[in-house]
Amino acid sequence: MGATPERAWLFASKFLLCEVLFMFRLIKLYLRDERGAVTVDWVVLTAAIVGLTVMIATAMQDEAVAGSDSISSYMTDYTFD
Repeated sequence: MGATPERAWLFASKFLLCEVLFMFRLIKLYLRDERGAVTVDWVVLTAAIVGLTVMIATAMQDEAVAGSDSISSYMTDYTFD
C-alpha cells in the first residue's frame, strides 16, 4: 500500500479542514472576548469630549476676541490719578 495521489489529496483536504475549523474557533473566541471593550469605550468617550470641546471653543472664539479687545481698549484709555 503506497501513498496514492488520491490518499494524499484526502489527507491534505482533511488537514486543511481541521486548520480552517481551528481558525474559526479562534475567531469565535476572539469575538467573544470582552477584555478590550472597556478600553474602546474610554477611547470613544474621550474622542467625543475632545470633539465637543473643539466645537465649543470654535463657536466662542469671536466673542472671546471681541471681549479681550474691549478690555484692552478700556485699559489703554484708563488714567491713574
